[in-house]
Formats: sequence, C-alpha cells, structure tokens
Amino acid sequence: MPISTRSKTRSEQPSDLVTSPRDGGSNRPRRVVESRQGQAVVVESRDEGSPSTSDPTANGNHSAPGINILKCKSKRCLTCPKLKVNKTFESNITQKTYQIINHSRKTISCHTQNLVYLLTCDTCNIQYVGETVLPLHKRINIHRKAKTGCEHMIKHYKEDCVGSSFSIQVLEVFPGSGYVNNKVCPIDRAKRLEREDYWMKILRTKFPYGLNERQKNNSNDTPVGCQFPPIPRSIPRSKRNRDNMTNLVNDTVEDIFQNLYDTITNDIKSAFYNIRVLLNRINKKHLKKIASEILHHGHQIRHK
Repeated sequence: MPISTRSKTRSEQPSDLVTSPRDGGSNRPRRVVESRQGQAVVVESRDEGSPSTSDPTANGNHSAPGINILKCKSKRCLTCPKLKVNKTFESNITQKTYQIINHSRKTISCHTQNLVYLLTCDTCNIQYVGETVLPLHKRINIHRKAKTGCEHMIKHYKEDCVGSSFSIQVLEVFPGSGYVNNKVCPIDRAKRLEREDYWMKILRTKFPYGLNERQKNNSNDTPVGCQFPPIPRSIPRSKRNRDNMTNLVNDTVEDIFQNLYDTITNDIKSAFYNIRVLLNRINKKHLKKIASEILHHGHQIRHK
C-alpha cells in the first residue's frame, strides 16, 4: 500500500478550494477569494485584496463574532491601554451603535495598519475620525506629539479639556498593508479617505460637532448640520398635530440658555446628545432668537 504523507496529500489538493461553513451547518468546498465575517456575512469577489464595497453597518448592540481585537503585552506601548476591544462603537451625537468592519479577517491590534479609526475624549466624549496607512500605534504617537496639523484636536487638548486623554477604537480595516512597492497605494488611500468621510458623516464628527476639520465634497457655505445624513428612526415618526405640539419646548430664550448650561455642567459626556435632542424640541420662533443671540454675542467678541 503506498504511503501518503501529510505534505504530499496537502500538495495534491486544489489550492483554490476551501471549506467554509454555510447557514444550516453544512460544509462544502467553494471558491473563496475574499471573505468577511463581521456580521455572519460572507462576501465573494474576483478582485482579490480590494476592500469590499458592501456596507454591513447596523444599529443596535449586535455582536461581531468574526472580529478579534487583542492588546499587545509591551509595557512601553502607550496605545493599548487606551485601545477599546469592543466590537461595536457609538456616536456621541446620536448614540447610535455600529459594528466594526474587518475586511482583512486578521486579528486587530495596535500594529494593524491600513484602517479608519475613532478617537473619543475621555472628559467630554467629543470625537475625531481619522485614517492611516501606518500601524495604528505609530499614528496615535503622532497625534500625541503633533504641534501642527489637526488644529481642532490640538486646541481641544491644550485649551478645552486640558490634560485629558482619549480612547481609541478601530472602525474599519482593509486588506493588505496599503503599500505597493514600498509606496502608498493610491487606490487604497482613496478608499480609506472615502470611508473616513463616510464615518465622519455617520458619526457627525465635523467641527463643531466633533474635531474633524475637513469633509469631502461639501461647500463651506453649507451649514455643517445639513451635511450629515438623516438619523435612522427605530419607529415611524408620528404626524405632528395639536395633541403633540405640547412636546415642543416653549421656554424663554433665557431659560433655554440656562438649560443648555446645566446640561453641559452636569453631564458633559452626554451633553452633545442631550443638546441635540433639546434643540430639536425647541419652538422655531425661539430657535431664531437663540441663533440671533449667538450671532450677536459672537460679533461682540470679535470686535473687542
């Protein structure tokens, strides 16, 4: 009887067929070029190594069993103590929850590169979305030491939340290193910038809502709030009538400003969300007065 070694048997198997579990527990050989299991979804593509164009984000605290996030054991690492291992992340403005997307299928760590990330202030929860081709720990070190570049980030930690730090979360990881022949791949960079812009809008991190300074394909003449997509509703919006008009806030402008001040003073971490909800409930006539007061106050400051 001929003896078949393990290496010989492996070499005789087709290299383009692997066994992958499908729904129902059956295992069948199939051709897999690229797969992602962030939400029990398997994506097949002929474009090997390119990020998937599907978008498996979801609201709600759903788990992502195919995602592993590990912290390194180095005592010198300054990134891992602040790196969150949660498989979901949340917008501090909308309090909507989304899943991490891992196109690479590899374990995520502080050495992972070619990704989009999220920084959240430990003191006030204001957020910043960034992208990098560098390993995550090197990009975060640049944030810590930078004196130029992300001006809103630098100003925030020097003047607003002095001495505060930030937590780090990975939002989306792409296949490969992001380099081709030791140079940054322009295709991968364009994809990262596209997804960075997507998450800026979804999480609402453009200044003054967050610490991001730029946003793709938007005119500076467009109000920031109009650049964000609508917040998905869990239940249909009820038609406004005389019965629910009482839900509107009809306090005086002075009372509203006091309410805003109390919100910021007593619960700074939830203030962005609570202020958004409050402003949505304020009578339109009062909103115009508030806007007028803010513009007048700003004009006085500029001319002092």
